[in-house]
Amino acid sequence: MPYEPPSTPGDDAKPERGDDADATALVSAPLVIRSHLSDIGAILDLPTKRPTRNTAAIEAIEVPRPVSTRIWSQWLSVGVLVVSALIVTVSFWPASSPTMPESLLGDWVTSHPQYADRHLAFTPTEVLISTGDGAAPVRHPIMSLQLKRHADSTVIALIYKVGGSPVEMHAAWMETGSQRLVFDRPAGLTWERPAVR
Repeated sequence: MPYEPPSTPGDDAKPERGDDADATALVSAPLVIRSHLSDIGAILDLPTKRPTRNTAAIEAIEVPRPVSTRIWSQWLSVGVLVVSALIVTVSFWPASSPTMPESLLGDWVTSHPQYADRHLAFTPTEVLISTGDGAAPVRHPIMSLQLKRHADSTVIALIYKVGGSPVEMHAAWMETGSQRLVFDRPAGLTWERPAVR
């Protein structure tokens, strides 16, 4: 049973005119509140109508426009052109010339009887060789150079140009003690640094 407050004398009396006005005010109160809320919404720049479930679902789903095949083919052709240009550029890019290590640069002499009158020297990008009889050394550009380090020596594989055709040179570079270049052809041919005078 719900709670009922005790009745006081005069509760059963007819409402006066002022009581009628209060009842009308209570009925119109939601309209006043609604207009105040609309004013607040306008100040806060809120949407005028609350979205329904259907409109909210439609707004949430954004379907991207399909990309046409014409646009795809244009981008594909641009991509093919860019890749082709890169391949052509790389294939015609000049190869960097190999550089001789600084410790090998300069003159080398040999005591081998067959090559004693010859001259051998290295610059960073060339091999200088003279054939003897007081001939000036001929410069040959180095085409490729490979160095392989071993325990106490470095194996040198060198290719240089003579009249447009490649010539190979293989030697072991002994770095310990007095520096020596030991060639494999002819076997045992050794070149050393010239004595300082």
